[in-house]
Amino acid sequence: MPFERLWLKPTPYRGYEDDMARELKPAGPWLDWSGVIARLRASVNASGGQSAWAEKHGISPQYVCDVLGGRRLPGNKITKALGLEKALLWRTPSQ
Repeated sequence: MPFERLWLKPTPYRGYEDDMARELKPAGPWLDWSGVIARLRASVNASGGQSAWAEKHGISPQYVCDVLGGRRLPGNKITKALGLEKALLWRTPSQ
């Protein structure tokens, strides 16, 4: 068996081209939970209400209501609609 047949080509994952084409930009300011909710609330108010905002972005009005009420976390659709991206952070606890 030839050596080349032992190696498998890597299979690109979904969104591979988008990740490769995306230009790296400096990160914007960090938002805590209240900042994300404030941005969502302002966007919802500018759209004319929760139902109008939800319909515009293809999200259920109940889900938007739950996020605004603090019962659920904003998912990818809400995050992208607000022009944000999720980031996971760790820190050393204060002593």
